[in-house]
Amino acid sequence: MVLDLLVRRLGHEDDMPQLTPQLIDAIIRALCERCGAATGAAASRATEATQMAKLALKARKEVKAHEAARDKHLKRIGAALGVGDDVGCQAALVELVAAAKQCGYADRAGEICYEAWLDALASRLEADCKDEMVRAEYAARFGARVVVLRVNDGVQSYHARTYFSVDGALVCEARPDSLWSNVSSIGGELLESCGQEPPSADAALLGGGAAAAAAAVAKKGGGVAAAAAAAAATQMTLGGGAATGAAASRATEATQMAKLALKARKEVKAHEAARDKHLKRIGAALGVGDDVGCQAALVELVAAAKQCGYADRAGEICYEAWLDALASRLEADCKDEMVRAEYAARFGARVVVLRVNDGVQSYHARTYFSVDGALVCEARPDSLWSNVSSIGGELLASCGQEPPSADAALLGGGAAADARRRRRLRRRRAGAGEVRRRLGCAGGCQRLLQRRQR
Repeated sequence: MVLDLLVRRLGHEDDMPQLTPQLIDAIIRALCERCGAATGAAASRATEATQMAKLALKARKEVKAHEAARDKHLKRIGAALGVGDDVGCQAALVELVAAAKQCGYADRAGEICYEAWLDALASRLEADCKDEMVRAEYAARFGARVVVLRVNDGVQSYHARTYFSVDGALVCEARPDSLWSNVSSIGGELLESCGQEPPSADAALLGGGAAAAAAAVAKKGGGVAAAAAAAAATQMTLGGGAATGAAASRATEATQMAKLALKARKEVKAHEAARDKHLKRIGAALGVGDDVGCQAALVELVAAAKQCGYADRAGEICYEAWLDALASRLEADCKDEMVRAEYAARFGARVVVLRVNDGVQSYHARTYFSVDGALVCEARPDSLWSNVSSIGGELLASCGQEPPSADAALLGGGAAADARRRRRLRRRRAGAGEVRRRLGCAGGCQRLLQRRQR
């Protein structure tokens, strides 16, 4: 959505800028201004006044006493996320005050929410956002610049849970009976849940207001990763034709990364340098140069790694272990010139595909050259990290035989796949023409026999 708006705004695709968190934020804010929606502190003032007016004077006085602490912690949150000081807070004070009284903390709702909750949340964000990738992702999802504090009977944990809502707010909510439980754990699940569907698909902002125009972006998996996926896909389209090597992998990689939770994405990202190093080794071994790409079915690989007891280690398994073993095997095999030439000829797509496949019989990942010129490395979901040193061992014996699968392996198509599709289409058309010709001949013979009988 953001990318389409940019293209229409600029007039031509050639002028498309690189999407950054700052640019995404600027677009969201421009949309909000156009729709008359406020962000940050401005989005909170009316809601705050309405909530305060409904409180008893004593409760109102207690909440007011902690507003200075609230503002201090909001500034810490803004600084941690790199979005400036304009961060607002919408607290469902009526429900929070009632819940605090129910828990035995009468007239302490301001202390709980503005002091304890926001302090813990700010500390967690300051720790998480030392990583630039995390900071950029959080900031991109925080389009409303508003922290929402509220009670929710549906929370399962004993501490307040946090998540980014579909309308760009950072929600902190707790069960009515657990307002002051395990406060130090607040925000702990944010890193893992960011990028997944939020607990609620409803808007979180108490007064509508901010970031309504950005809701569609966030709801569809906004953030930096999704914007990068859209940009990569568009760049592939604008380039025309099909790409090979690293270029064939960019759009697929961005799409896969956008579907991962932020914690998993961060782990995969940490091993990309090792991936690139091993891909260069593979290219050098095969004599095809440095332009070798990698398409990893990251969503399935991350799920399989978690199932095997290796949660958040998919990047280490595939980019470090698998590719290292595969590169070492190819370096050994390709010392023979005949083998090297044969491998290179079958590696037309210049892409290594990493994936899971229930049909693999061996305990280690099997490798083969696919019909569309990719080098496939695939393992059973329960054997991701089994006998890694054996990877590639069957390649020499199987090369030249029918591959285990007759299907294309490239996740996003590619040059070889396009060529195969064109050949199939030509054969289909030729076959249809032959059928029509034969039917025509049969019809002509039938008519001739009928005339003779008459």
